[in-house]
Amino acid sequence: MKEIRLLAGTNMQDKPDNLARVLKVLAAGTRVRIVQLLRGRALCVKALGMCLDVTQGAVSQHLRVMRDAGLVIDERR
Repeated sequence: MKEIRLLAGTNMQDKPDNLARVLKVLAAGTRVRIVQLLRGRALCVKALGMCLDVTQGAVSQHLRVMRDAGLVIDERR
């Protein structure tokens, strides 16, 4: 099973473009809720979907955008 984690220690102060990209990604309320759920613990896509009351497919799409922006990583457990 894959678990999703927040990518800690992302240094965005050096590159304003990176900060702008992250803020654009977090403009979606569901993605902010995902960040809140992942603070301090890893969760699988199924658990995130249940907490958010959305489909696993919708969670996966949000996570892809967040992964591309360097906000989350997935780990095989």
